[in-house]
Amino acid sequence: MSLIDRQRVEAVRLLEAQGYAFDEGRWKPAVGNAQPTLEGDAIHAMMVRRVEAITNRAGHEAELESLTIAINAYESVRWRA
Repeated sequence: MSLIDRQRVEAVRLLEAQGYAFDEGRWKPAVGNAQPTLEGDAIHAMMVRRVEAITNRAGHEAELESLTIAINAYESVRWRA
């Protein structure tokens, strides 16, 4: 398993540990659990750095899409308008 695969697996574990569930193609907070944590912010930062690293690089379209979905889901909970 590559390093990026291990990072993805760990990111999913951490998101799930924070009370998020992947439902209907989106990461959503579990019912009654909408409080982001420092760990969630750290995962967010890691995902943003990865997006910056792979933007405009061929062969990373699927990863970029997955990360964008996860980032948007987290931001919708963390920084509600």
